Amino acid sequence: MIRFGIRTLLKTQDAITRGYGPVGVLRNTYKWRVARAEHLKVESHCMICGLLRKLEVHHIVPWHVDESLRFIQSNLVTLCRECHYRFGHWNNWKKANSRILDLCSYVRGIKEGQL
Repeated sequence: MIRFGIRTLLKTQDAITRGYGPVGVLRNTYKWRVARAEHLKVESHCMICGLLRKLEVHHIVPWHVDESLRFIQSNLVTLCRECHYRFGHWNNWKKANSRILDLCSYVRGIKEGQL
């Protein structure tokens, strides 16, 4: 029996709810891979801890809230896997941190000695 993580189950459920067929899901997956790759060219490290590996791209405004922002670069921020879960979703994949950019700026200010 195949077991899926909570993220995979939530994304699959969302696709079913929105009425995407298999072709729509694949098309959006391809568009996401392209958008993600473009974003990682600009932000190639975690914007909170600075890690260079295990990177994920987080939606500032979740795309289930506003689907028009799903592939928009200004709505994306690079986080490592741990920071994505901890700070991007407040330790719960069903939650979202709408002020993640403020948190990133604050942490960078501390690291650079500006605060």
